Amino acid sequence: MYIAGSIFKVEFKHDGIIEQEKILLARTFEPQKLFQVITISGYHAGEIEGYISYQFENDLFCSFEHIEQELKIWVYLDLISLKEYKPRTI
Repeated sequence: MYIAGSIFKVEFKHDGIIEQEKILLARTFEPQKLFQVITISGYHAGEIEGYISYQFENDLFCSFEHIEQELKIWVYLDLISLKEYKPRTI
C-alpha cells in the first residue's frame, strides 16, 4: 500500500518519444481525489500532472495496481512502466 510522499519512476511514450520522470504522490483537497501526481524530475518538474482517485472510501492509501490503473487512464495514456523509487539516504 502507498501513501502520500511515495515516489515512483515512470516511463511513457509521448508524441512517439519515450520519456522518463519521477513523480510524487501528494495529498489533495479535490473532491473524490486521494492524491495529486506531481512531477519531481525533468522539464515538467514541479507541475501537477493529474490525480489519483480513492481506491477505498476515506482511506489515505491505495495499492500499486490502483495507482498504475489510474495513471494509465488519467495521466500517462501510453504508460510503459511504473516502478517504486526509493531515494538513497545518507
